[in-house]
Amino acid sequence: MGSPLKTDDDIANQVLDKLKGRDGLLKVRAEAVPENFIKPIQEFKPEVITFLDAVDFRGGVGEVRLFTLRDMTDIMVSTTHSLPIGIMGQFFPGVRIMVIGIQPKSIDYGTELSRELEFKMQDITREVEKLILRI
Repeated sequence: MGSPLKTDDDIANQVLDKLKGRDGLLKVRAEAVPENFIKPIQEFKPEVITFLDAVDFRGGVGEVRLFTLRDMTDIMVSTTHSLPIGIMGQFFPGVRIMVIGIQPKSIDYGTELSRELEFKMQDITREVEKLILRI
């Protein structure tokens, strides 16, 4: 998730594009409107949903962390979504929902990632892949 028009908020979309496909995995590039994909995700009937997003958890730029949906109530998620991640859980009862957060440097308007995230892109992608395999 994240807006391609707000610098580091686009990090999740760019990482998603680099992730390898796997059987049984539905990848959705939701950008700033994850609610538009509720029905296709429901039809996929997942056991686990993992959101990938820029999350300001006060970590180092490019740091990657795994959160539960409950954790997200205390953390500032990117403000570019029209529907908060916490509310998304209401559409998927009985489904385990996780959030992989990537610490942005900035979510100001712009179409380029910060140099710090661009430099760490390969490491961030590897870390996200490892977390997905653990979930």
